[in-house]
Amino acid sequence: MARPPEVVYSWRDITSDFKASVKDLELGELAHDDLFGLFEAMSAIEMMDPKMDAGMHHTNGNRKILNFDQAVRAEKLELKKVNHDQFIGIVDNSIACLVTWLEGHSLAQTVFINLYAQQPQRIEDRNLKAFITIFLKVIDLIKDYINQASVFEEEDFQPLVYGFRLASEIPEAKALALIKESEEDLMKEMKNSVSSASAEESHKLKEISAVHTRLRFFRHFYQLLLKFNRRESSNVSVNAHSLIEDILKSTHVCREALNSCLQTISLGSGYGAEEIEIMGFEPQVNQRLLPPTFPRYTQLRSRADAISNLIQLMDRLKAMCKIKDHTNFHAALVINETSMFSIY
Repeated sequence: MARPPEVVYSWRDITSDFKASVKDLELGELAHDDLFGLFEAMSAIEMMDPKMDAGMHHTNGNRKILNFDQAVRAEKLELKKVNHDQFIGIVDNSIACLVTWLEGHSLAQTVFINLYAQQPQRIEDRNLKAFITIFLKVIDLIKDYINQASVFEEEDFQPLVYGFRLASEIPEAKALALIKESEEDLMKEMKNSVSSASAEESHKLKEISAVHTRLRFFRHFYQLLLKFNRRESSNVSVNAHSLIEDILKSTHVCREALNSCLQTISLGSGYGAEEIEIMGFEPQVNQRLLPPTFPRYTQLRSRADAISNLIQLMDRLKAMCKIKDHTNFHAALVINETSMFSIY
């Protein structure tokens, strides 16, 4: 077999030329080049800095990073029967991923470090499948709303999905029916557990109730988001009044559910642990999907902080509903509601 031709590189030492060129610059001046803009310059500054360079962060250098299929084969990922404490942990950590994404990090480093979110069609556990489906549809709705509104800068919000699907092929009605069925099954399970007074059954009842509350929150949260795109009546004033009432009711239900989630947060598996110790989460699984520049390290919000953040979101949505007599954003800014927004 013929040996491949040897590659000859024409390297040239430019150190002296570079130093000579630097002398032409005044203090504080920068050299600009079309191929080396601000984005590349910032990436160069971030290189090898553990706080900025995601590639420098290794919790355990000997740990093998598993994708969905590998985790299933290694029996690290449960698809058929997820325990209640595992489910609570998955939901709460998913909320942390959602909030961290909204703070400006990429979907690949937040939402889709959840391996279940990558292939929801393969989940057999009814509760988990219903949750992941509605969770992805919530992400899809939020992404669409923010894109349509055009109220973000490049560094503030990252809508790229990196080839992952957001359950857009599943109709709204089917997604809601799935989660409603799971809620009804859990209600039956709770009624059966009430008859027993043992300590073990009492703890089990708390877990079932916590699972039910989380499913209920996401169903109402999804319905709340859908209402912002609702068009029902040609009478704008009547339609707006009815819509605002519905939104306020939904925010109240969501807020109550979130408060309950906050009180039962310790029931979830992996509470207080790192992402790598939580079933279904692999922080570095999507590293190769990220751009060739050095991505910043993503630190997920804690579960408690993330749920508190969503509670604040409900309060902001309620405050927003008070502004109903103004036809555009600028008109709303010149009235007293400006001070109301400033507190957020």
